[in-house]
Amino acid sequence: MSDKKSFLTNVSSLGVLTIVNQLLVLMTIPYLTRILGPSGWGEVVLVLMGINTLVWFCSWGFHLGADRAIAGALGCPSKISTIFSEVISAQFILMAGCYVLLGFLLASGVLGNKSELAVAGSFLILANFLSPYWLLSGLERFSWVAVFRLLPKVLTLALIFKYVKSPNDLTVYLYILSGSELITGVIISLWITFYLKISFIKVTLESIRAVINLNFNFFIATATENLRGMLGNIFIAYFVGTAEVGFYNVALRVKGAAITIFQPISHVLFPRMSSLYASKSMDIRKYLFRSFILLGGSSLLASVALYVLAEEIIILISGTDYLKAVPALKIISISPFLATIGVLLTHQIIIPSGDSDFYKRLIFYVFIFSLPTTLILSWVFGMHGSALALVLSELVFVLLSLKYVYYHRANLKLTA
Repeated sequence: MSDKKSFLTNVSSLGVLTIVNQLLVLMTIPYLTRILGPSGWGEVVLVLMGINTLVWFCSWGFHLGADRAIAGALGCPSKISTIFSEVISAQFILMAGCYVLLGFLLASGVLGNKSELAVAGSFLILANFLSPYWLLSGLERFSWVAVFRLLPKVLTLALIFKYVKSPNDLTVYLYILSGSELITGVIISLWITFYLKISFIKVTLESIRAVINLNFNFFIATATENLRGMLGNIFIAYFVGTAEVGFYNVALRVKGAAITIFQPISHVLFPRMSSLYASKSMDIRKYLFRSFILLGGSSLLASVALYVLAEEIIILISGTDYLKAVPALKIISISPFLATIGVLLTHQIIIPSGDSDFYKRLIFYVFIFSLPTTLILSWVFGMHGSALALVLSELVFVLLSLKYVYYHRANLKLTA
């Protein structure tokens, strides 16, 4: 299969499966938001926010660093096995640390009445360890990535309709969610072992420490970005309450679904651009030009559609009880365009070119801007202020990325 045909096949197959994936999400969210109510849904959001923080710690930025390393080792099975073994060993150590921390929090009573919910969601940490999507992405197995991401949503959808019947079923929902992801993780691990035939080899503590240090910049960047994404929910919960978190999260879910539409091309391009930069290929500008035209134009249209149809979308997804989410959705409707441009600049140019130091600084600068901005605007305007702070932060992210790319365009192979 030619390089161009392989790329188009990856994009098209991943695109179809991503659309199906989002349809399943849009079938799940309306049911849950109606059954659990704004307060119950807000409580789920806050618990998952804490669990996902531990998941991000275990991931340690490997979805960027290890993905890029695997892409650079294509055609060398022994090197791929070494990278896989070092990274998965590092993730195991990090995961063990997370469970020790969680155990301490549960034993100390800090989590209070959230303890049972935390236990139910904690299986997501193990599921993340068993699902090394960074390996599949680096190998450009994008169709399988989409299939594996689809599977837990199918399982969750089937089970919640049967077992989640009232606002008292928060714990049941979290067990279903984490259990479905865990089953999928076991399947992925078996598939890697017996189908891809990637074997685990013995590695030293020194090599594990080296791979953790190597990906430290990506960890700091992703951890900071993850924290920035939680600021709105944290401040809304503190200043207004969990019901407002539920409204705000529905708007974020809609925005996230719009952004996800454009992820297939971005996901396929990341290892491809990493490989092109590693080989100093002259095709860099060609891929970038086409992706900016296609993704930039499409995401702008999506943003306009979200603004115009905000009320209809909220009613369709969550019902009239969530109409308070409409103004927030209108405010963040520009986000799909800004987020897509930001990802193109960082994940198709800056990171593939090897400058992870700037990416870490970029995330830090945006976080420093976002923290006081979100705090003040959330305090004054509630969830609408959080939505505005989110948009302003994404705008700063894009502007700083554009400035860097412009001043380093020669080194980034963007000039003739």
